[in-house]
Amino acid sequence: KFKIQEITEVLRTQRLFSRLLTSQLLNGLANGFPPALFVVFVNYLLQLPALAGPLLILYFLGAIIGVPFWLLLSHKYDKHRLWCVAMIYACIVFSFVTLLSRGDLVGFSIICLLRLALSADLALPTSIQADVLDLEVLRTGKRPSGQFFAIWGFVSKSAVAVSTGSALILLDLAGFQPNIYNGAFALTSLSFMYGGIPIMLKCLSVYLMWNFELDRKRHQEIMDSLQSKETI
Repeated sequence: KFKIQEITEVLRTQRLFSRLLTSQLLNGLANGFPPALFVVFVNYLLQLPALAGPLLILYFLGAIIGVPFWLLLSHKYDKHRLWCVAMIYACIVFSFVTLLSRGDLVGFSIICLLRLALSADLALPTSIQADVLDLEVLRTGKRPSGQFFAIWGFVSKSAVAVSTGSALILLDLAGFQPNIYNGAFALTSLSFMYGGIPIMLKCLSVYLMWNFELDRKRHQEIMDSLQSKETI
C-alpha cells in the first residue's frame, strides 16, 4: 500500500510524468466512449441489432492487427510523436462515424477494421512511462516503480469508469430512450458522443504530448548516464 503523501510527491516533483498521466487520462476518456455506446450505436443508429456481436469482434480485431505495426515503428521513431500520430489517425477515422446512418454496415465495418490506433494506445503510453521512470532513477537514484504503476493503473481504470458513466448520462440528457422511436436530435447526439467527443479529447491529449521533452535521443542519454554510474 502506498501513502497519499508519496503519490502526491511523485506528481509534484515529476513534471513529465504528470503531463503524461494527464494525456493518458484524456485519451482513456476518449477510448471509453465508443465501447460504452457500441451496442446502442449499432442497434439504434445503424439499426443492425443482429450484427452487434460480430461487429464488436471486428472492432477489437482491428486493434489486434495493429500491434506489430506500432511495435515496429516504436523502434524507429520517437514514441510520443508516434503516439500522437496514432491519436490523430484515430480522430480521422472517428470523424467518418458522424456520416453513418441506418444500414451502413460496410462503412461501419471499415471503420472498425481501421481502429489500428487502439493498439498504439495500449502499448506506447506505458512504454513512455517506463522511460520517464528511468529519468526519475537518474534524477533521484531511486526507482519508484510501485508508485508510478499504482497511479497509472488508478488513472487508467478511472478514465474507463468515468467515460462509461458519462456516456450513459449524456445519452439520457439527450432524450434517448431504448426500445422506442428516437428522433433526429437523440440520434445525432448519439453519433456525436460516439465519434465527436473522442476526437475532442484526443486532440487535447495530442496537444499535451506533441512536444514532450523525453524523446529517443534524450532517453538514450539517460540510459548511458545510468550505465556509467553502474560501472563506477
